Amino acid sequence: MRSAVCLASLVLATAGTAAAQPGAAAPAPTAPPGPSAAHVLELGPVEEAAPAPPREPVSETAALWIALGGTLAAWTAVAVGAELAHENNTWAGPVSVVGIGGTLLAPSAGAWYAHSGVSRGLGLRVAGIGLELTGVLLAARCEDECSSSGAMLVAGIALGGLALYAAGTIDDIVTAPGRARRYNQRIQGVTVVPMISRDGPGVALAAQF
Repeated sequence: MRSAVCLASLVLATAGTAAAQPGAAAPAPTAPPGPSAAHVLELGPVEEAAPAPPREPVSETAALWIALGGTLAAWTAVAVGAELAHENNTWAGPVSVVGIGGTLLAPSAGAWYAHSGVSRGLGLRVAGIGLELTGVLLAARCEDECSSSGAMLVAGIALGGLALYAAGTIDDIVTAPGRARRYNQRIQGVTVVPMISRDGPGVALAAQF
């Protein structure tokens, strides 16, 4: 009987020890494989920037004749408009407006041909128009009550406006060749070349001194 009890106790002890031992751990789930070198996005080749088209030089003679010819055509239109107005022609108004506008803008055509922008002569002509308008307003206020000194002041303002207008016209004509020459010097001394940097393609200016 004692032997049976000892055997049963040994079996229970063995079973408890086996139950107390941890079982084999389950394999941890593996993470999905990361991107390999074959999955790396490949960048295409960087395209070079197209070079800017070269700027063509301008003619000094053409700049002169554009300014001079446009000015002569504008003043001819003014004269034709005055003649049409004398004849009570309906075209007198439009022709005169075109002619007067041409006398303001046409002298600067040579500077614009030479890529020079707003010219000094145009500023002088605008100032001359301002003086002329001032003289007209003063003359309208004076009417017949102006003294001799007031009349002389109005006449002086009007003459000053005409002088500025004429000076601006001559200035634009005579400086047109020089503007063309300076433009040609600028485009010959500066070259636009394509370049590639870390920030991307672009252009660079190479100057000659």
